[in-house]
Amino acid sequence: MVTKVYIPMDDYVGLLPGILEARIPNRKGRPRPELDLGGLRCMFLSFEGIDAYARTPFAFPFVMSLLRGEFRQPMHCLEEVDWLYLGGDKAVFIAALADHAAATGEEAELIPFRQLTGAVPQEPREGEYHVTIPRNTVNYNEQAWVRDKSLLADTPPEEWGRKTAVNTGNYAHLVERFAEPILPRPPRLIVDLGSGLGYTTAGLARCYPDAQVFGLELSDAALEMARTSFDEPNLTFLKHDISTPLDFEEGAIDLLVSINALAYACDQKRSADDIFSKLSPDGLFFNHSRIGYSHDFWEFPYSLIWPLIFQIYPETWAGAAGAHGLKTRMLPPQLSRRLTPWSFMHPMSQGTRRAMERCSLRYQEEDASEYLPCITHSLLLHSRHVEDNMDRHLSGDGSRRETLAHCLGLFPEMPGYVQELALRSRRENAKEMGLGDVGMDYCRRFVGCPVGF
Repeated sequence: MVTKVYIPMDDYVGLLPGILEARIPNRKGRPRPELDLGGLRCMFLSFEGIDAYARTPFAFPFVMSLLRGEFRQPMHCLEEVDWLYLGGDKAVFIAALADHAAATGEEAELIPFRQLTGAVPQEPREGEYHVTIPRNTVNYNEQAWVRDKSLLADTPPEEWGRKTAVNTGNYAHLVERFAEPILPRPPRLIVDLGSGLGYTTAGLARCYPDAQVFGLELSDAALEMARTSFDEPNLTFLKHDISTPLDFEEGAIDLLVSINALAYACDQKRSADDIFSKLSPDGLFFNHSRIGYSHDFWEFPYSLIWPLIFQIYPETWAGAAGAHGLKTRMLPPQLSRRLTPWSFMHPMSQGTRRAMERCSLRYQEEDASEYLPCITHSLLLHSRHVEDNMDRHLSGDGSRRETLAHCLGLFPEMPGYVQELALRSRRENAKEMGLGDVGMDYCRRFVGCPVGF
């Protein structure tokens, strides 16, 4: 067997000495003026628990996460997948190729080329290697909650925010604001899924004193603080893993609230189906969460092949809601409209960070009535009684190409200062990745729509 390794002509001379030094069995293929992406041997990637997939060759540096950390895959599983060098750390690429050659015993056919043509078809093909990318569901608030137990022990809940404790806001007033016009009667059973320290849950118990209110949380540290701090007579806190089914009867919950929690569910589709089955016929699901679109928008081209950080994608939730006879309304975030750099996985340059902070302050002054993919969070309202606006927001059939084309295609609708910052961010991301002209062209071809750099 032979592993075909396609290398842009400008990078070939720089890579060849390292390949020879690593003693990778190789032979030189015939140089090509053009490489047709449609003819490459690919692997098919799907993403655990969400409607998203991608078909791709071993396009370096975009697929290196497959070989590292929680996504690690044995190199021999990549047999009959073509390799494509698009830029980035040459030593890392050579080391990966050496590992592959050692695991498979395959010879590398090194094929230089000048430019790309065509695109990578996204439909799966029979016999291709299928990789399912697992989700990382570790709650990054847990360490802060453990640390803050002693800090908050003798502090009244209304003063928690002054102690710099995380997730201490009471957002019950926002839930009440959106619930009152939609619910045909006062809720009798309310569930806060992922209740954290319990501030919002307790607020809901006060807003609806005649309802039973349950706060469901997995963290022992958070549960201890919530139970110690709030004693409303209609309020109960229970330990619950957000990835498991809710322990309520079907159709029992009138108002279900989840704030920045459902991104931690292992299987978004399964969780959505369970949640909507437990909602009463006239019930409301108030789902406030980070949205994957913002990562695709700001962190492109890092996000080319898959989401860098798994968050909620509206398609999954709107689809599940529709299957249960519910409609979905997607709105800008109600808790915060900041575009802070810490929301994203890849560190930004100091200049981009400062520009994003300025952009954030300016954006908060805008009166946006519709969600835009530059916003990190969104509010999804699911009910029979909301006005559905999902046709505008849904990206297509679930392929990464469709998601990115939808998200990046809305770029011209952004305010000018957001467009300017997004271009800067993408240029710096591409530069940090080491993408050359061919790598940039690959990004445009993969997405299938013009992408500004």
